[in-house]
Amino acid sequence: MVIPDELPRSPTGRIPQWVIDEAAARRAQTPGGPHEPSVVRRRGGRRWWVGVLVGVAIVAVGVAFSWSAAPWVHPAASVDVADLASDAAMSPTGRQLFYDNDPQLLGDDGFTDHCPEGSSGCYNAAERSIVVYRYPDQRLRGLVVTAAAHEMLHVAYESLSPAERREVDQLLASVVRSLDPDDPVLEQVAWSVGDREQVRGTEHFAYVGTQVAYLDPRLEEVYARFFDDRQVVVQTYTTTMRLVAGG
Repeated sequence: MVIPDELPRSPTGRIPQWVIDEAAARRAQTPGGPHEPSVVRRRGGRRWWVGVLVGVAIVAVGVAFSWSAAPWVHPAASVDVADLASDAAMSPTGRQLFYDNDPQLLGDDGFTDHCPEGSSGCYNAAERSIVVYRYPDQRLRGLVVTAAAHEMLHVAYESLSPAERREVDQLLASVVRSLDPDDPVLEQVAWSVGDREQVRGTEHFAYVGTQVAYLDPRLEEVYARFFDDRQVVVQTYTTTMRLVAGG
């Protein structure tokens, strides 16, 4: 994912000056987990055993429900990576694709060893890896969330059948043609595609999926496999860009 060219930049070409001037605010992580249910043993023979069994059954149903309602997290995923999946409203399928590609959050020290300068994330299909740039200012977290979703969608695009990919490509091409000529998505797509015309389909899929609000119902049906609510990531991106433009 490329950073829009109109972003205010530092001399390095990536981070707005006001980002460099202030330290990042890190969100405190509070450990927690399910508590062991306490069982009070009562007298009463068989009635006591019936009470215990009913109590255990109720607890088991409650625990099972809480597990099924909680978003799935890969055992090896860091807290930061799991938070990105949640903040992007990835569906269980989207999370699986994301986690299966060893997502990493890297700052200036290691990011450019994996991704092009000027980008905020990249997906390496050969290495099955996703790398996302960690902005040092918490106010730009929306771009981190968007980049994570964008790279996940590259993996999602590969999961489509050839026939479905052709159908989606046609619908996306129509969306892109309908955009305002000044829409930054067009410039971002052009930068990402460059002279690699073969990647235009996957770039359309990733950029449109994370930055364009309302789409053809068929496209929304496809994206719904990978997001519980795609509008969450679109709004996250839009809100962050307004903040940057006003900064």
